Amino acid sequence: MLKRLCKCGKAIDFGMKYCEDCRRKAEQARKDYHRYYDTHVRDEKTAVFYNSTEWIKAREYILAKYKGLDLYAFFIEKKIVYADTVRRAQRKLEQKIGC
Repeated sequence: MLKRLCKCGKAIDFGMKYCEDCRRKAEQARKDYHRYYDTHVRDEKTAVFYNSTEWIKAREYILAKYKGLDLYAFFIEKKIVYADTVRRAQRKLEQKIGC
């Protein structure tokens, strides 16, 4: 099996990104970043909006209506991409194209 070096210098399988020690450190760093972002950067009004029932229902409706197609990527970037997130710009785009 092919091996490669982790950033710490340990030999790991080629398909792995980190060794077990570095994976734990990277996961902790990611959690620390999200904690910092939530407390110091994130706008409270935006967070309240995206967690509202109204937005969740609108998101589900848009994903179902267009069968998961990312309209922004389709019309603007000319790519067929399946959406895992719904952009608020899609409403403006729908109004522009007359949906």
